[in-house]
Amino acid sequence: ASSGALYGWDLRLGGGRASDLGAHGGDVWCVAYAQLALGDLLSCSSDGTLVARAEEGTASQVLVALEQPINSFHVSPLHGGLAAASDAEVLTFIDLRAT
Repeated sequence: ASSGALYGWDLRLGGGRASDLGAHGGDVWCVAYAQLALGDLLSCSSDGTLVARAEEGTASQVLVALEQPINSFHVSPLHGGLAAASDAEVLTFIDLRAT
C-alpha cells in the first residue's frame, strides 16, 4: 500500500479484513510468507526497511534499515539466508540462523 500499511485477511472469518499489520513509513513493495523463527511475514518498503512480523499483535522486527528504498528480497529457508536489493545499488545478505 502507498500509505505504508500492510493489511492481512483471514479468509476463515468470511473474507473481512482481519488487521492492519503496518510496519512501514512508505510504499510497501514486496511481501513474502516464510516460516522462520524471527517472523512469518516479511515485507520491504520505499522507506528503506525490511521487517519481519511473527504474528498479529506483536511488534515488527526491523531486519534491514537503509537510507535508500529496498526494492525486493528473497528468502531461502533451506539455507537460512535472506538477500535484499536496494536503490543504493547494494545487496544486503543476512544469515537468518544468527538472528
